[in-house]
Amino acid sequence: MKNFLTVRVPSTCICFTLLLLANAALNLLSGIDTEGYDFTVLVLFLIILLCQGVDIALDHVEFRTWRQYCITESLILYVVNLAVFRIIFWHSFSARQLIIFTLIFLVIVTAVFSYFRKLQRMQADEINALIAKMQSDAPRQ
Repeated sequence: MKNFLTVRVPSTCICFTLLLLANAALNLLSGIDTEGYDFTVLVLFLIILLCQGVDIALDHVEFRTWRQYCITESLILYVVNLAVFRIIFWHSFSARQLIIFTLIFLVIVTAVFSYFRKLQRMQADEINALIAKMQSDAPRQ
């Protein structure tokens, strides 16, 4: 399970992203008209980079709890993504768009935070097991 979460999932995501970017760039360079698909892929990649920038900036802020961090990052990313989608993709704005966007955003954010929380728990369990083993192997005084 650890190998799946720490190696397989990230490598699959990285490969998928690189393939999409390469496809979009090649289509744009060769003049193949895919009716905005390539532009969309590149904008989505820029959104991901923007989200990573927010994450890096928040790494320098001291939060009392994991929950505070998650809520803060989620709110910032929600506003940033909503603004980008409104400016670039949505020519009009409706309550239906907002509801759908919000639901999709919540699913993605929940999945991402759950994934990293699971990884952190696995790492903590490994460290605790190593500490316990070192304590049980240590000579008694």
